[in-house]
Amino acid sequence: MSKNSGLSAKQRIDAALNLHLTEFPGTQVSITKLCRMASVSRASLYEHHRDLVEEIRKMGTLVEKKRKATPITVSDLKQQLAKEKKRTAALHYLCVELLSKVQRLEKNIALNIEYSDNVGAKRSRRPT
Repeated sequence: MSKNSGLSAKQRIDAALNLHLTEFPGTQVSITKLCRMASVSRASLYEHHRDLVEEIRKMGTLVEKKRKATPITVSDLKQQLAKEKKRTAALHYLCVELLSKVQRLEKNIALNIEYSDNVGAKRSRRPT
């Protein structure tokens, strides 16, 4: 996220936090990582948004307590693996689809270049 995005530092930190929570649910949040993602200096965050720092720290404490309170079972891991397999399959499908589109576009570009070369050659053969 860039500083030129039109968002305030707090909005950029909030967006980075939401992204982290979506991508890595149940994991501890690093203030340094959030600052880097949001292009906000850590000192500025501590100076101007102390409430946000406290909120992030509380989230980390809750994650630690939850991690200690609920042991991970083999069943949980199997469910997580099944979800990741589905996600991987969907991403693979998306990659194949995008590769197909890229190949079609490359073919169209090649045909357009060939066409424009042929048209240019025909024009240059005409007597003036």
